[in-house]
Amino acid sequence: MPRLFLWGVCLYVWILISGIFQSELSIPSIKKIILKTEFGDLWMYLLIPAVASFSGGEKNKIKRWIYLAGIILVIAGTFSLFFPYRLSTYVMDGFKYIEGKRLPHLIGHLPVLGTGVFLPIGFQNTHLTYGGLLALFLPVLFSKNYRCAKIYFLLKGRQRFYFYFYSFVSLSGLVLLFFNQSRSVWLGLILSFGFYLYSEKKLKSIFTPKHLIRLTIASLLFLFLLAAFYQKNWLFKRSIDQLFAKQTLENQRLWIHKGNFNILKNNPFLGVGSGNYTKEFEASYVDLVERKPYLYYEISITPKSHAHHDFLHFLILGGILGGIFYLLIWWEILKLHSIQRKDLLFFLGIYSFWIAGFFQCYLLDDEVLFPFLCLVAMMLPNHSNTAKLKFAWERAFFLFLPLCISLFAIFWAVDTKEEHLFLHRARDRNNFPSPLAQKTINGSPQIWREGNENSFYFKWEGCLNQIASLTGKNKSREIPFRFQIRIDSEMLGESAPESYRLEIRERESFDQDKHFKAHGERVIRILEGKFHSGQNEFIFPSEETKDKQDLYFIDFGMEYIWKAGSKEKSLPVLQISENCD
Repeated sequence: MPRLFLWGVCLYVWILISGIFQSELSIPSIKKIILKTEFGDLWMYLLIPAVASFSGGEKNKIKRWIYLAGIILVIAGTFSLFFPYRLSTYVMDGFKYIEGKRLPHLIGHLPVLGTGVFLPIGFQNTHLTYGGLLALFLPVLFSKNYRCAKIYFLLKGRQRFYFYFYSFVSLSGLVLLFFNQSRSVWLGLILSFGFYLYSEKKLKSIFTPKHLIRLTIASLLFLFLLAAFYQKNWLFKRSIDQLFAKQTLENQRLWIHKGNFNILKNNPFLGVGSGNYTKEFEASYVDLVERKPYLYYEISITPKSHAHHDFLHFLILGGILGGIFYLLIWWEILKLHSIQRKDLLFFLGIYSFWIAGFFQCYLLDDEVLFPFLCLVAMMLPNHSNTAKLKFAWERAFFLFLPLCISLFAIFWAVDTKEEHLFLHRARDRNNFPSPLAQKTINGSPQIWREGNENSFYFKWEGCLNQIASLTGKNKSREIPFRFQIRIDSEMLGESAPESYRLEIRERESFDQDKHFKAHGERVIRILEGKFHSGQNEFIFPSEETKDKQDLYFIDFGMEYIWKAGSKEKSLPVLQISENCD
């Protein structure tokens, strides 16, 4: 029996025992833990002994189907790139769109084709799932290209057609990976490629004086092109900027890891058990939200279903022993990698999951875990005597160095104070982030130079119609919503907006990912008027919202309007407290 399978069984059985031990001992409770928690993924590990028993010829037949799966994945992703609805729900609903179903994320427009460009997700439910599948299958397609390229001049007729076809599909997959915006997969594939070069002993030939000069020139050229691409491509620029900006949606990752460390401090040995992560995460923030109610908005929209870090998630579920079992699984996987000389590139996507798992819980996603375990099982040798490895420290290096760097970066990041992570998010009409407007919220005036329009519209979010608590004991809001817009004297010429159009908007507060549909929102009042010098105060009474039993977000849409013909336009400072009071 493969050790990989045994360690997997140990991990999942242990988090099951821990979950039952810390839950109500009743048949419904135990049944729920077994069927509807992380333990339910154990059955997929049966792939490992099943596929391990296949002969070499049978595995080669499976490889052909894996190639086909990679092709289908790219074709479906390409179609979803330009399709305005989510393919999975569109097909399941009888090839029609049902009002209220969540739409794919719009990332831009193609005026030439008269259509939008959306985050590609294929037939999956999220772009992260699709990105994880690309991480697995792109190296598979690359391996096919690489083999054909080595014998290119021997290929004839149909064989050359297949080479060009696989090259086109692989290139299309890279384009989809860029639009998919799964940065964890980007990093995972880049570092796993370095792992491939090292494992194939190609680095020694690279680091010679002759090749070092070429490598240096190539690296500088690559960095130059990357910098130019960063300046010209807004999508890539946004992806990189969000990694380092403080006021960004990426704050959710910090809230998650702050909760992770709070849970670990309270449950270091046994863990919280299978199915208990969400409950413990919310419990870890109850006191903070009671002290700082305005942070409820941030905590409420933070995903709570998993730790967004594969190792940390199983460490939290199973304590120290759960973390050890998880590392032993990957130790065996790297062992199999080390004896795969012929097909190492084919299986390279597996190691990319080790890196990508530091940013997402890919191995908790059934759609990703199943093909992942299938590829892992395909690496198992067809005989019982596996090759002995001379350099076990190499496995330790590739296993523990990325993990230590990841944990150190998380520990450093979560040291940020809670109040520094709060912000009112600014968006444009299409719900894209609006960086220029964001800088004016409790910041400084900004010069707007884009376009010849005489108006600038943005929305900002973050206020609640109740004083909310994570315990569910919400209170009616008595304090009106209030904010100010400052028009400085030096802005009073053509630079400052002359008038405004203000929308008070109401938005549902449910979890979009949980309910799998978009927030319903509506404009409940529109105010129009002219600005005057100094502080322009806006007060919106809370009486219209406090009678509602449901919790709603109160957002604002502001349109600045300048005189016709204004050449330079300034965006004034918007001053607002945490909960608009």
